[in-house]
Amino acid sequence: MVGVEEARIHAHVCGDGYLTTYLEKHALQIVRGRRYYRPRTRYVVGYSNSEVKLIKEFVRDARLAYGIKCRVLTRGRHLEARLRSKRVFMRLKELGAGASREWLIGDEIINADEDVRREWLRAFFDDEARIAPAERRIRVKSVNLRGLRLVSHLLMSLGIKSHITGPNQDGTWYLVIARRDVIYYIRQIGFLHPAKLRAAAIILKSTPRLPPRRS
Repeated sequence: MVGVEEARIHAHVCGDGYLTTYLEKHALQIVRGRRYYRPRTRYVVGYSNSEVKLIKEFVRDARLAYGIKCRVLTRGRHLEARLRSKRVFMRLKELGAGASREWLIGDEIINADEDVRREWLRAFFDDEARIAPAERRIRVKSVNLRGLRLVSHLLMSLGIKSHITGPNQDGTWYLVIARRDVIYYIRQIGFLHPAKLRAAAIILKSTPRLPPRRS
């Protein structure tokens, strides 16, 4: 059963993460005490972000969900958390993780408890959302229309309406949360990303009255 830690990892891989494989030509293998060097396929899960808080959460979630320690690398202005595990790679694929045009939210997450759905959305929006406080609007841009439709479905399961526009000239679509539903999103889900958290606070301060939550 998927938990909140695994849901966040999946969301980050769909957002600013990746799954990849490579062939290690001389991988050490020990069989019955004897050492062999043979070709071996390596399975890699990675996540890149400039915000330390998000990287630390990913590393902690990987340890709690899978018992695996991530390696953290510096890539210019970004940090990258990376782990090598076929088991984790295949599990995330099973949940729907994939390339930018291919990822989806699997049924195990769609049908999970509210806390799991909420944490998936929070992690994904921490990576992908753009907030316009003056317009009281949150947008997510993606080349993956099917993925955005599933995100919209997940939002609606928490009573938060959104709509999708596009395609744009560059072949992307926008998922948009506007007006009252921005308040619902901030109150129910929110952000960990510091800059987005500050932008959300501006929206709340400019809202004279919080509408009642939908049942």
